Amino acid sequence: MTDTDTGQQGNDQGGGQQGSHGDGQQQGTGQQSTQQNDDHGRRGGDDQLKADLARERDARQQAEREREEKDRELAELRKQNETETQRQIREAVEAARKEERDRAAERDREQLTERLRDRVEVAAAGRFNDPTDAYAQLQATGALSGLTKDGRPDNDAIKAAVDKLLTDKPYLAKTGTADSGRDSDRRRREAGGGAHQGAGRGGDGGGKSDRVQRQLERARAREGRRT
Repeated sequence: MTDTDTGQQGNDQGGGQQGSHGDGQQQGTGQQSTQQNDDHGRRGGDDQLKADLARERDARQQAEREREEKDRELAELRKQNETETQRQIREAVEAARKEERDRAAERDREQLTERLRDRVEVAAAGRFNDPTDAYAQLQATGALSGLTKDGRPDNDAIKAAVDKLLTDKPYLAKTGTADSGRDSDRRRREAGGGAHQGAGRGGDGGGKSDRVQRQLERARAREGRRT
């Protein structure tokens, strides 16, 4: 094989490799483009689905509003055409339904109050001398209204309210707890301050007595010299 044949063979091999590389790049670009198209298609499908669901929801709400309006119109017509006996029956039925709704609302309030009381006392257990004091104190300050969320006791708000109550009124804390320890420290500081003030006042009294005594002694000495 001549040098010319060898060079030609190398060129052919190099050209083949470049061609293969170019084909690979084109294939990769095609796959990437296909993937992007698929992603766009999925996003477009999701957006379309959301739009369809929103339209269906709006249509149901509109139909519900129209039905309620027709019911009100029908009820008004019935009122206008009803006899005295029918009117009395209708009013009695409406009063009974309202009474039942009121009783149901009252039961819900009572149940919420009991659940709230239980949660507060559980949060205060082991920290208060009497856990029922926590609920009574929060009720007295009007703080209970902020301890519910969506008609249910809010555990985080209850814990924060109990913590604040012990900070504001540490004498409610159970003896031997960290809360009562803080109260004891505060009382010792107050007692220490009172002792220092008393000592200061005592010292001032002693100084005054000494001055009076010296003045009396000088007065007696002057009286002795005159005699």
